Amino acid sequence: MKKVILLIVIIILIITVYNLDFFINNGFFSKTVNDVYYSCTNGKKMRVIYYEESVKVIYENKKYILYQAPMASGIKYINKYGYELFSKGNKTVFNLGIECFEKK
Repeated sequence: MKKVILLIVIIILIITVYNLDFFINNGFFSKTVNDVYYSCTNGKKMRVIYYEESVKVIYENKKYILYQAPMASGIKYINKYGYELFSKGNKTVFNLGIECFEKK
């Protein structure tokens, strides 16, 4: 009986953490600071939604959540899967080998 209760508690915790992560990653707990559309050198478009300490990159119908990291010049965002976004001025580089410029 104790094992069943423990298993139920663990399942509830996993579901809670997953849902919390979902809400954080989709911007429900962060204020949108900027929403920028970029034209990339490969002819494709990229959208970056800037939050207070993170960004959501939307590229080819995929969403990538990245978190701000220290950088001497410009802005850098990373995540645990190895994706990186560097921004300085109107130039932004997404580490899929994509160089993009802000649309004016």
